[in-house]
Amino acid sequence: MEEKMRILKMVEEGKISAEQAVGLLDALSQAAPAEAGTPADTPEGNWIEPVSTKGTGYDDKMLRVVVDTPEGDKVNVQLPVKIVKQMLKVTGKLPIQWEGSEKIDLEALTTAILECIDNETLGTIVDVSASDGSTVKVYIG
Repeated sequence: MEEKMRILKMVEEGKISAEQAVGLLDALSQAAPAEAGTPADTPEGNWIEPVSTKGTGYDDKMLRVVVDTPEGDKVNVQLPVKIVKQMLKVTGKLPIQWEGSEKIDLEALTTAILECIDNETLGTIVDVSASDGSTVKVYIG
């Protein structure tokens, strides 16, 4: 339900068109619902919660983006890979923004995520610790 609200919010904010939203909502309705479990390749640390899905295919995995800033801001996004693929196909970008995100090359991050999805990569794909204390972690599992 949270993903549907995000898509509708993106339409409301003018970030995507109604047609693009329909494509994303269709992909969302086809995605398998997640169940609690443990991913096969969990990175060290406790920044990630256990996630698994009913399906066994790569499209049933989840993409996690976790950002922490020195000011105490926390961003925690979890989306099915199937939805991320559709989002990138329709909009060419991920709807991930936070205070301080202008310091990160989101286009390069999006390209890296897309390449990892195309190659069906699992585990940590980005782990950045900036000099200002910000951290960005991207994980597929």
